Amino acid sequence: MHPTEARQQLQDKQYQQEFDLLIIGGGASGLGAAVEASQRGLKVALVEAGDYAQGASTASTKLIHGGVRYLEKAFKELDRGQYQLVREALHERSRMLQNAPHLGWPARLLIPAYSLWERVYYGAGCKVYDWTAGRGNDLPGTGLLNKAGALKAFPELNPQNLSGGVLYSDGQFDDAAYALALLRTARKAGVLCLNYAEVQGFERDRTGKIQRTHIRSSLNGRSWEIRAKVILNCTGAQADRIRLLARPGTETRLRPSKGIHLMLDADYLTGSTGLLIPKTADGRVIFVLPWRHGTLIGTTDTETEDAQAVPQSTAEDVQYLIAQTQPYLSKPLRLEDVRSVFAGNRPLVAATGRKGRRTEALIRNHEVEVFQAEGLISLLGGKWTTYRQMAEEALDAVEIQLGRTPATSSTPTLKLAGAPNGPLPQAEGIAAQYRLPLAVARHLLHYGGDWQTLAQRMETQGCEQLHPAYPYTVAEIGWWVEETQAATVEDILRRRLPLELANLKASHAAAPVVARELGRIYNWQPMDVDWNAASYQMHAERVAEMAGLPIFN
Repeated sequence: MHPTEARQQLQDKQYQQEFDLLIIGGGASGLGAAVEASQRGLKVALVEAGDYAQGASTASTKLIHGGVRYLEKAFKELDRGQYQLVREALHERSRMLQNAPHLGWPARLLIPAYSLWERVYYGAGCKVYDWTAGRGNDLPGTGLLNKAGALKAFPELNPQNLSGGVLYSDGQFDDAAYALALLRTARKAGVLCLNYAEVQGFERDRTGKIQRTHIRSSLNGRSWEIRAKVILNCTGAQADRIRLLARPGTETRLRPSKGIHLMLDADYLTGSTGLLIPKTADGRVIFVLPWRHGTLIGTTDTETEDAQAVPQSTAEDVQYLIAQTQPYLSKPLRLEDVRSVFAGNRPLVAATGRKGRRTEALIRNHEVEVFQAEGLISLLGGKWTTYRQMAEEALDAVEIQLGRTPATSSTPTLKLAGAPNGPLPQAEGIAAQYRLPLAVARHLLHYGGDWQTLAQRMETQGCEQLHPAYPYTVAEIGWWVEETQAATVEDILRRRLPLELANLKASHAAAPVVARELGRIYNWQPMDVDWNAASYQMHAERVAEMAGLPIFN
């Protein structure tokens, strides 16, 4: 079936039936809730105003972690909430790695120390971090290193005044691919999902309970209604908009904080260990990490007033990260080394009546808020690593609202779409069998159990790469359209095949190729193909210009 026809049928089907649950928001929390709800036997629809995981869910630091700085704050401030957040996140870390092992992997990180006291202090903290993870933690334990050991672990570390370091473990993942695995899992379980479908308003009965939700598609301009018994608001930093639509005049709760990241070439780092910089001007830590086809540096913490605006990486943000990171590195970190940038808004939650605290001081916990009279439940705040637990708690509240006894969750051990049944083959064997470049074969392993489907597509359709320096291919685009409703050039280059994250200039060059393939799939006219390519290229140029990057000079 042609993707456009499938989208039309999906809209028609949504219009004709009543759902137990309508989820608004297709990021980590919304998609996680969709998976959770489907496993409990509910009839579920999900709508996303933009593309799936378009916001903060694909602008993370790509770590599955409890947050060592939260643990430090928990002990310094005797804050049980901070400690509980770390404990829950570390338990969920193990589940994320087990449920999609092709999309998450162990990571080793070094904390540099500049005195014996710092080595002992950080080492003790990381040992407690390991202990807090509990019995399910099978990652390597913390190790204390002398100066030579620290430089061996992270060769790019500045040796000046260095005493040694602490090497500890966390998880790393591909956030966009993980979110899309949740989407595919939910769809296969019967959840009706639609992106580019924005909530315009609610229609109520005489008691004030929401009966219908008005939706408008930004792709075809069509409007329709969805009837649902309960609505779950999972819109992240924009959750207040839905809350206010449901209950005008209610107190706003979100305190969005912008975080940005830089991406350098992969060969900027020579090893596989990441670096945690423990002290910065704004009180946050900064990570320097090898990730996929690049080197990631981030993040910042800047409170933003307008949660509706698309977060932008500014030249000031970029210079701040360079200035904070450079003293810890032995090699130059120049503006010219930055290949790409990305930004997102963290959905931090302020306690009612307490809005004076800086966003850096707000913990990354979540809250399930129930508007009983309206039939709206909002899942506020949280972080990627705890998405599954957040979904479980939200669905408990949904089932209570439906008059049901909450079911025991089965998602702690649920394998996500694409999770392999056993060991994956060696990339060299895939390359030889399907006559693929070795880099492309290695890339296919990120598809987990679906690698062979993609390899066969390449065997049939050819192995044209979007850019010669990166392993992403034209043959993958159709699969992503069919599996995840990708509809635009940015959907492909930013979230399905993350070339934009690795290299803005390369994604700019690849845009015409992607537009050509999407045009073939969606029957665009030649003028539409040219317009879509040019539109994306202007987007890439604006991102570089806002960040002050000399990429297109």
